[in-house]
Amino acid sequence: MSRRSILFGICLTALASLAPGAHASDFPGHDSNIHPAAPAAKAAIDFDKHGFLIHGKRVFLATGEVQYNKIPRALWRDRLLRVKRAGYNCIQTYAYWNYHEPQEGRFEFTGEKDFGAFLKMVQELGMYAVVRVGPYVCAEWDSGGYPVWLRFKPGLQIRTDEPVYMAAVDHWYDKIFSIVSPLQIHRGGPVVMVQLENEDTRSAGPELNGSYFTHLRDTAVRDGLAVPWFMSGVNHGDDPAGNDPWDSETRTSPWYSSEFWTGWIAFYGVDPGRAHRVERTSWKALAYGAGGYTHYTMVGATNFDYWNDDEQASSYDFGAPVGQEGDFREDYYTAKRAAMFATSFSSILADSRTFPSPPRGAINAAIRVTSREGKSGAVYFLDNHTGGKVSTQISIGSRLVPAAGPVSLASDEILPVVERAALPGGVTLDYAATHILGMQTQGNTTTMVIYGAPGDPGELQLTGAGAHSVKAPKDAGAKVTVNGGSALVQVKYSDTPAEFVVRFGSETYRIVAVTPDMASRTWLLDWGGKPAVVCGPDYAGEVIQGSLYTERNASASGRQANSYLYTETGSRALEQSYSSAATSAKRVPVVGSWMVARGDAEAQPGYDTKTWLASAAPRPMGADGDISAYAWYRTTIHVDKAGDYGLSLSDVGDWVEAFVNGARADASEVRMRVGDAAPRFLKVHLNGGDNSVAFLTAHYGRNKIWGYIGPYDKMDAKGISGAVTLSNTPSDRVSVGQWRYKLDGRGEAGAAEMTASDPSGAGWADTGNNHDVFDGKPGLAWYRAALPNIAGVSRTLHFDAVDDNAFVYLNGKRLKENRSANAPFDVNLDSAWKEGGPNNLAVLVENTNGAGGINGGVSLFAAPTPIGGPIQGWKMRGGIRMPAAAASWKPWTSGDLNAPAFYKTTFQFNPPSGAYVALRVGWDGMSRGSVWLNGHNLGRYPERSPINGIYLPECWLKLGGNTLAVFDEEGHAPAKIQIIEEAAASRDVLLLAPSKFPGVKQASRK
Repeated sequence: MSRRSILFGICLTALASLAPGAHASDFPGHDSNIHPAAPAAKAAIDFDKHGFLIHGKRVFLATGEVQYNKIPRALWRDRLLRVKRAGYNCIQTYAYWNYHEPQEGRFEFTGEKDFGAFLKMVQELGMYAVVRVGPYVCAEWDSGGYPVWLRFKPGLQIRTDEPVYMAAVDHWYDKIFSIVSPLQIHRGGPVVMVQLENEDTRSAGPELNGSYFTHLRDTAVRDGLAVPWFMSGVNHGDDPAGNDPWDSETRTSPWYSSEFWTGWIAFYGVDPGRAHRVERTSWKALAYGAGGYTHYTMVGATNFDYWNDDEQASSYDFGAPVGQEGDFREDYYTAKRAAMFATSFSSILADSRTFPSPPRGAINAAIRVTSREGKSGAVYFLDNHTGGKVSTQISIGSRLVPAAGPVSLASDEILPVVERAALPGGVTLDYAATHILGMQTQGNTTTMVIYGAPGDPGELQLTGAGAHSVKAPKDAGAKVTVNGGSALVQVKYSDTPAEFVVRFGSETYRIVAVTPDMASRTWLLDWGGKPAVVCGPDYAGEVIQGSLYTERNASASGRQANSYLYTETGSRALEQSYSSAATSAKRVPVVGSWMVARGDAEAQPGYDTKTWLASAAPRPMGADGDISAYAWYRTTIHVDKAGDYGLSLSDVGDWVEAFVNGARADASEVRMRVGDAAPRFLKVHLNGGDNSVAFLTAHYGRNKIWGYIGPYDKMDAKGISGAVTLSNTPSDRVSVGQWRYKLDGRGEAGAAEMTASDPSGAGWADTGNNHDVFDGKPGLAWYRAALPNIAGVSRTLHFDAVDDNAFVYLNGKRLKENRSANAPFDVNLDSAWKEGGPNNLAVLVENTNGAGGINGGVSLFAAPTPIGGPIQGWKMRGGIRMPAAAASWKPWTSGDLNAPAFYKTTFQFNPPSGAYVALRVGWDGMSRGSVWLNGHNLGRYPERSPINGIYLPECWLKLGGNTLAVFDEEGHAPAKIQIIEEAAASRDVLLLAPSKFPGVKQASRK
């Protein structure tokens, strides 16, 4: 048929007037250009404006992001297989510089960090790989992937061509490409593309504007890069395709999204609305011209140890389709349908032109039609963006199909109608007026799975030489009609899979018709080394010794639904076996009695500090090579007279606790330090003479410094930096929470008026912190407050959170611009402060989307007059040390320790047969700290995601006895710590094997 031969007549039975909005990406600096392969790789991987070619074959890259460093190595295969089973043919991942080179020159690529082994496992599973080598990665990861040791190289400026930085980047590229380059596809590996840099806010452009970008390219090429590559990320967003198709004729490379967001930072689980969005936006990408996309992230994960950034704690679930514990969310199944379709029809989608189809025939304007047409066929996407359910038939020539009546489209559903698709064995799919899940080639048999709502009709037509031996189920509405070389297949969908068979000479075509629910539970896999299709189980894992490993949510009742196996030679029912013990009440372990050890030995007078780093003034965390989230500092303070004093620390990130002569004296509040110095003030009692003073500092994640360009030494410094002084009086602090506000669309253009006008006048209103003055809409608002006159030598204003952007003025002078939404920041007021007042504060808040405003506390601090100069003579050592000596541990009986403390206990793990019990350890009653399972650091608590415990990876649990250890910064009692089950993630494990009887509603065969 010609492109014009298929006409759409839309017969609507229901219509709603509201069309949902989309969220298009608009990240600054993102390009859409992909650079071509070197000549050596072009035969293996190439592209044109329409799509990718791998070994000369058109391939749609359905890619899932999987981050190896956030998943235990023992679970890599499990998580990768879950992505593969969803129809994805490619895995994307970062390579993390600081993870692999924690100290300069000491590379770590073994064990859990064996990056090459991860890529080889991707290949073993028959998938391709896209590798993002940095140097910057983001990923809500410590420092965005930059090593801590870079901070201590004088003059270094990140994301520039400054020589010290570029030498360090060359050093990293030389190492990472020694692993990646041999694994490129033209050298026998899985790597088909590479990304250099990430989310740089400057556009590199197709010609690579700027010497920094060209240096990265030249170094990568020198180190062996030959496959296609792109700079800094392409088409990022939660709806990267936007709302309109693009014409591939204007492009030089295929459209690809390297981050198509499935969730967001600090999300956990999935809600139906977001699952619906992932489904619709995936189909839009297919309809509008995509050559591939990466669902970021496809698999939820964990920030083990202290690798989290300041937006995360242990969980990096992200609300991903595959949860942190390996469970499936609703959007796993909806994303699977789009991915399976895309990879089944790569020959069209990766080699076609996209354009809006004009209304033709009896089309109703409520249905939007977009076409992708090429040499191998066409796909017409029918988009029901009406907001309500509709029904439609499709006009082909003078006929309406399906002939039995209209098919239904749910609100926002997109139906792909395939036309004149070239299939194996010289067969053509003339049209398919129904959803196609995917196809599996099985020798001379091709199995096509189609789906539709129960009761809906479906229809498709195949043409090939010598159509014969046709059978269909004996159901009303189900039949196959042969006319010459064409076979017309008509189906009425029901809850049981229906099998149709058509033969074209030696080629067999099997059509399996299922409901959308069964389509979600249909899997394309290998069985006994040969391609197969399985319908029925919630998941189809490994096939081991003729049986299929499957899972079912543990909360489901009754037996697994009927399952079926389709191989080249026929179809069989699958029989299951599982243990009813999976419902046992003994599935959750109970912790035993606790032991406790003090965590403040480093604060005690006389503690051996010979190996500690010595300096005149305190150095930031990491100066001694330690990369943990803790550091101890010690100094001696002499006073002539005993009494109460104040300590002014000019810069601390993010928390500090002081000890005087071994006893806890005071602690600051937790304040995340990012760009600017964060002063802290503590009260201490000193004895006359010399006093041994120690400080424990902690940070809660180094900022990922998204988009930052410039000096690295002061950016997000942690621990104690700069001067520490002593005063006779403590600091003064005042909370600021009563504001007058006014919406004003001029923004900073109106600053002169808005910072000087009387806030008691017309248009101004009262508000407080944590109130959305924007009513959920984008806009600009000025906040005004009069600051009290507090005594001191320096004044600082601290904001806990502003959403989104803040511009701070004092007495009409602009002091600060902060564009880190909801991140804490400090503003030094000294340059505009008026002694004796008045001091008029004005804050312009820019809200870009959703709720906005001053979302947290605001505090005014004044540093007191110091006694003498800065305190000199410091020693520091990074990290905390869990006591190894048995004598350090005592039975814990009750009460808080009121000092840093380690706790440990044991528990027995004997799960019921046939069950995967998803376990977490809760931290109720604790302050802040870390958890270890059998020596593995599971990360930080409290979580920032809405989940009530830290994940206990099943591969690190032992049958029988296990040890759980906890470090709590304030020594809170562990009385409420318990192991809990996450019921939504728990699964029963089943094995399915072919039965002796078919048991499938199927066509008979000759």
